[in-house]
Amino acid sequence: MVKRVTRQDVALAAGVSGATVSRVYNTPSRVDPKTVERVRSCAAALGFVPDKNAAALRRRSSGQLLFVEIEEGQAYRWPSQKAYQSLYGEIIRGVLHTVQETSLTLQLVGLKSARDIPSLERFGAFEGICGFDVVDQDVASALARLGRPVVCAHHGEHLTGVSTVTTDNRAGGGLQAQYLIQGGHTRVAYVTGLRDEVRSHWQRWQGFSEAFPSTGLVDGVLGYPEGKRAGRDLALRVRKAGWTALACVNDLTALGVIQGLADEGINVPRDVTVVGYDNLVVTGLLGPGLPTLEARLPLVYNRALEVLTSLVGGAFDEVHEVIAPVLVTAG
Repeated sequence: MVKRVTRQDVALAAGVSGATVSRVYNTPSRVDPKTVERVRSCAAALGFVPDKNAAALRRRSSGQLLFVEIEEGQAYRWPSQKAYQSLYGEIIRGVLHTVQETSLTLQLVGLKSARDIPSLERFGAFEGICGFDVVDQDVASALARLGRPVVCAHHGEHLTGVSTVTTDNRAGGGLQAQYLIQGGHTRVAYVTGLRDEVRSHWQRWQGFSEAFPSTGLVDGVLGYPEGKRAGRDLALRVRKAGWTALACVNDLTALGVIQGLADEGINVPRDVTVVGYDNLVVTGLLGPGLPTLEARLPLVYNRALEVLTSLVGGAFDEVHEVIAPVLVTAG
């Protein structure tokens, strides 16, 4: 009979304690990265597979985390739009892989509204919650009242009473501005919508206008159809006001603007530069490519799951981390 490889076997091979091996698989963010790599390398060589059920029994709990999306209650629900589904898929794949490296399991849960939050108790002794794109303080507080660690990811850096891992929208807007400044542009405009309703839109505009104070503002334009409809007015301003570049609050708006300008005889990027935000898959289909900002959301959510696993079984200390976006250009 083949002897089952144990945690202690891995510990001996890696030159660490059994407790360290447990932390590598349960809370890897609390272990030095080189130690994590050494332990996992030894585990792979020995054929060690962590027993999730046994780990859960030792904790006297389910070993389950919940990834919770609340469908209603926001002015702009991007996961429901087809253009964003590939990005949403990347996020889900990322968090699943992150959890698979621990002794925990992950349950994906969709709630119709925040009123359904108490119904999460039906999952029994779950150990923590990752809130998908939670931006409302009342929603975050309702999740926290369930008595487990909560990490809200995406745009919730202002939330209190829960931990957060978020993208830096203000810095992203600033990067859009810097890209145009470095390109020699002096007459530019920012195209956006729902600034008062969507916190991330306001932050992107703030970051851009702080870096480029003389920016023109085109408000009330959001998404592909509205961007396309705005083409006539934008073409007029490009010709009359001498605008040489347009920064857009997201890629769908940028794509609509590009089509609307083309309908009016304005070519992008020959006649005017357009920069987007989100780095959607569809932007790569453009001939010259669309300069855009990558919010690195898969990384944001992977880190959120790492933070959540580190809080499981420990003190509910608040952790607040921000991940910087990056500029993506053609070529």
